[in-house]
Amino acid sequence: MLIAPYPASQRTTRFTIRFPRLRAMNSQNGHSEKNIKRRKLSYQDGRAVEMLGHAIEYLADEYVLECRGRGQADHSKAGPVQAIELLMARNREIYLAGELVPTFTKRLRLWLRFARA
Repeated sequence: MLIAPYPASQRTTRFTIRFPRLRAMNSQNGHSEKNIKRRKLSYQDGRAVEMLGHAIEYLADEYVLECRGRGQADHSKAGPVQAIELLMARNREIYLAGELVPTFTKRLRLWLRFARA
């Protein structure tokens, strides 16, 4: 049994998903890096996102190795692909349910507003 220093309901974890290659692609599509938002997740949600990420990576690796072993990709076996898509949808759902954390700039502007008053 794992004993935590404080209740799990009070523990939070901040996750930021950063994809360097996607940032370059997004800048070409007119999207900027400013669209990256941080989310505040509970400990359980953070662990769920982490575990789902590992499961997605494992299934994707297995699918790639299976396709490589056959020589050509046989897309008639859609089970693994559907499983990966299902896990990715659940991962996204959990992550996006987290509370948005204000950016440093927003927090600084808010602080400066209160400091002037």
